Amino acid sequence: TLQNYQKAYASEYTYSTFVNSLIFASGSAGLTFLLGTVLAWLTERTNTPLRSFFVPIAVVPLILPGVLESIAWIFLLSPKFGYVNVALMHLFGLQSPPFNVFSLPGMIWVHSVGQVPLAFLMMVAAFKSMDPSLEESAMMSGANTLQTLRRVTLRLLMPTTASVLLILFVRTLESFETPALIGIPARIYAYTSEIFLALN
Repeated sequence: TLQNYQKAYASEYTYSTFVNSLIFASGSAGLTFLLGTVLAWLTERTNTPLRSFFVPIAVVPLILPGVLESIAWIFLLSPKFGYVNVALMHLFGLQSPPFNVFSLPGMIWVHSVGQVPLAFLMMVAAFKSMDPSLEESAMMSGANTLQTLRRVTLRLLMPTTASVLLILFVRTLESFETPALIGIPARIYAYTSEIFLALN
């Protein structure tokens, strides 16, 4: 019968999980895209020192398993024993930890930092495929760097931006490590962690 569908979709947990998953995926995709695009722009459109090493270094985090990255951030930002929180509390005499990785913003941050190399590599390819003479023409016409970025660069990147954001959004929805290691202890459930709990 259709009773199981009714039970699943009428459950309040279904909608709370949907909202959590949507916020997690949207926030992570947006932050990842922002950080990756800034790094790609610095690499391809500026004379930042040592920028030639950015691309080889960006490949290294893609090799590391996501579980390791999540555990590392737990050791850094846990409200009980996180190294960063303990150091800041001793340094400034704080009564409570300034950061809490076991929260929705903490989940977004941890997953975003892990995905930045992917966004960076895709945006580097997009910048390389663009014709730099269009940006040079804008600057020769009197536009400053910010105006050129807003009126020329970002508009040329719009198709790539949509594709990269979609990829990052879907990869975040299907991710398991961060929702499991950080979300479950904080009682913040996404679809992947709910499926895991249902099977166990």
